[in-house]
Amino acid sequence: MSKMFIESEYDMDMALAETIKLVKLKNASLDVGFDNLGMVNIFLENLYMMLKEQNIAPDEKDFQLNIMVRQDEQA
Repeated sequence: MSKMFIESEYDMDMALAETIKLVKLKNASLDVGFDNLGMVNIFLENLYMMLKEQNIAPDEKDFQLNIMVRQDEQA
């Protein structure tokens, strides 16, 4: 299982590339951590578009993506 934490646009590009690489394999998983929900939304929108463009169905590959969001310190 791979783990990545997204802190910048570069990190997001790397995580998207890694996700696409892993989703093409069988029984792969990836943990991705974010600072906030806004970054999660951007990541998921970009991932959706990339999967659609490449005609990849993650559910057919048994791919698991775990999204984690850093807890707000003020909460």
